[in-house]
Amino acid sequence: MKFKFLLLCFVLFTVQSCSDSSTEDNKIDPGFTQYITGFTSGTISKNSYVHIKLAEKSKKFTEPNAVVDEDLFDFSPNVDGEAYWLDNRTIEFRPEEPLNSGSDYEVTFDLDEVAKVPKEFETFVFKVRTITQTFHLETEGITPYNPKDLIWNRFTGRITTADYLDQEEVEQLLLISMGGQQLSATWVHNAVGTEHEFAVDSVERKEEAQTILLEYSGKEFDIETEGKEEMELPSLNDFKLMSTKLYQEPEQKVVLHFSDALKDKQRLRGIIRFSDFDNLRFTVANNVVTVYPQSRLSGVHTLLIEQSLLNTMSRKLTKAEKIEMNFIETKPQVSFNHTGVILPSTKGLVFPFQAVN
Repeated sequence: MKFKFLLLCFVLFTVQSCSDSSTEDNKIDPGFTQYITGFTSGTISKNSYVHIKLAEKSKKFTEPNAVVDEDLFDFSPNVDGEAYWLDNRTIEFRPEEPLNSGSDYEVTFDLDEVAKVPKEFETFVFKVRTITQTFHLETEGITPYNPKDLIWNRFTGRITTADYLDQEEVEQLLLISMGGQQLSATWVHNAVGTEHEFAVDSVERKEEAQTILLEYSGKEFDIETEGKEEMELPSLNDFKLMSTKLYQEPEQKVVLHFSDALKDKQRLRGIIRFSDFDNLRFTVANNVVTVYPQSRLSGVHTLLIEQSLLNTMSRKLTKAEKIEMNFIETKPQVSFNHTGVILPSTKGLVFPFQAVN
């Protein structure tokens, strides 16, 4: 179980969550550094456990993963659960049920039950806040089953949730339809319950353009996010850019998703380029082109796609495209071991862009 663990010696006078004003009054007496070196703090998942790291070995320790006999933790609002020894200095509280999303908890830890301390340090009080649940819908577009026959396609996308969400609940967030007919989707969920990919099979392109409607709502699960999006399904005669995504990490790249598979062995340099340089590397997979700058970029750059780009039928792109995007020069990431502050690392930040004329 991942958790944010805060070294007390880094915050002798004030401990605050990363950006939440609700825990700004979480002030800790620096005298506790003699007895506690770390504790769970800030904004956490509703599935998180709460940890305390003692400065010295406790004489009350029995064995790893043993239930702590003493009643050490008190939560406000109330949380039922059990405390366990992880080692002779670390205690973990495991709630019986997930915590409530978007909620503040005040935790009182009876330090005097596991360590000999002066009266003024008998109880250690700190605060945590759970992540407010929300979600984001992202469509990836269509992929033809046969690059040389564009009629039958697979439509894919994903829902990203701010915190863990049960698989069955996720699958009820989204309704997909086309021409008034509901489309069924298959789902793949990641282990931590925050990335949820969906796919709709056997989507038929026709001589006329169609519209895929995506309606989403979290009301049934007390999630405020709701709305709808429309995605054009181009006619068989239209070769279009469907989406553009800029990834900043682990390496900068631009992913271009087209409606049609691209013609093999065509020279992309010069056809796909930035307005101020064209020193790029490309990979092509069916109807997806990934563009890699040869060196890291920063600031706003304009990507140009010429109409001379060809699909597998040697049909030109319906129109030239011009996309402005902002590249970020990221700072080096630093992380400490599990007893220190874990600084957030960027894992493939995705910035969707709309094509402009």
